[in-house]
Order: sequence, then structure tokens, then C-alpha cells
Amino acid sequence: MTADKVVKTEKWNYFMENMINFTQDASTTNNQMKTVIKQKMVEFFINTLTEQFGEENVHMLRTGSNSLTNEIGFKVSLTDSDGFPQDVVVTIDPKIKNWFESVRSKQPVPAFDFEEAATAYDDYVVAKENTKAANARKKKERIARDIKERAERAQRKADALKEDIPEATEE
Repeated sequence: MTADKVVKTEKWNYFMENMINFTQDASTTNNQMKTVIKQKMVEFFINTLTEQFGEENVHMLRTGSNSLTNEIGFKVSLTDSDGFPQDVVVTIDPKIKNWFESVRSKQPVPAFDFEEAATAYDDYVVAKENTKAANARKKKERIARDIKERAERAQRKADALKEDIPEATEE
């Protein structure tokens, strides 16, 4: 067994020990299993959030204007700029990703790859930070260039004023 396979096996064992596990039998379709998993995870999230925020602040909500969806909602408190307390509602809508390959509109859809998605997110965060740093550097350079140009303009103006003012001649 190669070192790469050993690491993957160790990761698999760790995940299996620390995950919520579900079992699919032969009579259960993938979509039925996705429904079961979502129901159990919604229940898990509600229980966890209820422990953290209290029963009166956690509930299933019906949201949306055109396409109504059921989401987990919980309230957090905000003190606004005038000093008044406000309730802010946060919603969570768990999505169950495919663990199997499927076909949609005659196009194959691969199974969801957690590690690939996590790496893509990490790359996105790094790229965003690099862009932010580059923009800050450009702004700093632009400000320095503007200060230099203003100083040069002020100096040219002062020099022009000196040339326009005739020096007093002694009589």
C-alpha cells in the first residue's frame, strides 16, 4: 500500500468515526436517501442551534416571495447605531450533494468532491486576499503619486508668481 493510500485510508477511518452515518438499502433510491439525510440533518441543526440560542429563537421558516422554501431560522441580537436592540434572523438551508454520478440534460454530472470544493474555496480566499493587497498597494502608490504631483504643481505656481512680480529696484 502506497503512502498516499495509507493517508486516504486514515482520513476515511477518521471521517467514519466522526461523521453522522447513514445506511442505504437496496430498496431506497438515491433521492429518497437524500431526503432522509436532509431531514436528519435539519433535525440535528435545529437541536444544536436550540442548545446555543434557546428554543424561542430557533424555528423552521417558510421564506421566499415567488418560490417558497423551508429553511432553518434563528435570531441573533443587534444593537443598532441609535442604541436600540434589534432581532436579526439568520437562515440555513442545507443542501445534500450527490455522492453518485448522474446525468442531467444528457450531460454527466460527477459526484460531489468535498476536498476539491474545499481546495477551490481556499484558493478563492487566497486570490481575494491577493487582489485586496494589490489594490491597497495600487491605492498607496496612487496617493503618493498624487501628493508628488500636487507638490510639483505648487512649486511651478510659486515659481511663476516669482517671475511675475518685478523685484523692487533701488533708486
